[in-house]
Amino acid sequence: MLQALFETFGFPIALLLSFVTFVLVIMWLAGLAGLIISQQEEHTSRPLSILLGVLLPLYPMVWIVWDMIQERRRYRE
Repeated sequence: MLQALFETFGFPIALLLSFVTFVLVIMWLAGLAGLIISQQEEHTSRPLSILLGVLLPLYPMVWIVWDMIQERRRYRE
Protein backbone atom coordinates (compact mmCIF):
# COMPACT_ATOMS: atom_id res chain seq x y z
CA MET A 1 0.00 0.00 0.00
CA LEU A 2 2.79 2.41 0.84
CA GLN A 3 4.53 1.55 -2.41
CA ALA A 4 1.40 2.36 -4.42
CA LEU A 5 1.03 5.62 -2.48
CA PHE A 6 4.68 6.44 -3.17
CA GLU A 7 4.35 5.67 -6.89
CA THR A 8 1.19 7.73 -7.18
CA PHE A 9 2.10 10.86 -5.21
CA GLY A 10 5.84 10.81 -4.76
CA PHE A 11 7.88 10.70 -1.59
CA PRO A 12 6.91 13.96 0.22
CA ILE A 13 3.14 13.58 -0.24
CA ALA A 14 3.22 9.86 0.57
CA LEU A 15 5.16 10.56 3.76
CA LEU A 16 2.75 13.33 4.75
CA LEU A 17 -0.36 11.21 4.06
CA SER A 18 1.09 8.26 5.98
CA PHE A 19 1.92 10.46 8.96
CA VAL A 20 -1.50 12.16 8.99
CA THR A 21 -3.25 8.79 8.76
CA PHE A 22 -1.15 7.46 11.63
CA VAL A 23 -1.94 10.49 13.82
CA LEU A 24 -5.67 10.25 13.08
CA VAL A 25 -5.75 6.57 14.04
CA ILE A 26 -3.90 7.32 17.28
CA MET A 27 -6.31 10.18 18.08
CA TRP A 28 -9.28 7.92 17.35
CA LEU A 29 -8.00 5.23 19.71
CA ALA A 30 -7.15 7.82 22.38
CA GLY A 31 -10.64 9.27 22.09
CA LEU A 32 -12.24 5.85 22.50
CA ALA A 33 -10.08 5.18 25.55
CA GLY A 34 -11.03 8.56 27.00
CA LEU A 35 -14.72 7.93 26.45
CA ILE A 36 -14.54 4.56 28.16
CA ILE A 37 -12.47 5.87 31.09
CA SER A 38 -14.78 8.86 31.63
CA GLN A 39 -17.77 6.54 31.78
CA GLN A 40 -16.03 4.28 34.29
CA GLU A 41 -15.13 7.25 36.51
CA GLU A 42 -18.71 8.54 36.47
CA HIS A 43 -20.09 5.03 37.06
CA THR A 44 -22.48 5.47 34.14
CA SER A 45 -22.90 3.24 31.15
CA ARG A 46 -23.63 4.89 27.83
CA PRO A 47 -23.13 2.24 25.16
CA LEU A 48 -24.47 4.63 22.49
CA SER A 49 -21.51 6.94 23.07
CA ILE A 50 -19.03 4.11 22.58
CA LEU A 51 -20.92 2.81 19.56
CA LEU A 52 -20.82 6.29 17.99
CA GLY A 53 -17.12 6.44 18.75
CA VAL A 54 -16.46 3.19 16.95
CA LEU A 55 -18.70 3.84 13.96
CA LEU A 56 -17.94 7.56 13.55
CA PRO A 57 -14.20 8.07 14.07
CA LEU A 58 -14.63 11.84 14.08
CA TYR A 59 -16.70 11.72 17.30
CA PRO A 60 -13.84 10.67 19.65
CA MET A 61 -11.54 13.25 18.06
CA VAL A 62 -14.06 16.02 18.67
CA TRP A 63 -14.58 14.68 22.20
CA ILE A 64 -10.83 14.95 22.89
CA VAL A 65 -10.78 18.61 21.82
CA TRP A 66 -13.93 19.37 23.84
CA ASP A 67 -12.48 17.64 26.90
CA MET A 68 -9.24 19.63 26.60
CA ILE A 69 -11.23 22.87 26.46
CA GLN A 70 -13.21 21.84 29.56
CA GLU A 71 -10.01 20.98 31.45
CA ARG A 72 -8.50 24.33 30.54
CA ARG A 73 -11.59 26.13 31.89
CA ARG A 74 -11.40 24.12 35.14
CA TYR A 75 -7.72 25.00 35.66
CA ARG A 76 -8.38 28.69 35.08
CA GLU A 77 -10.92 28.76 37.90
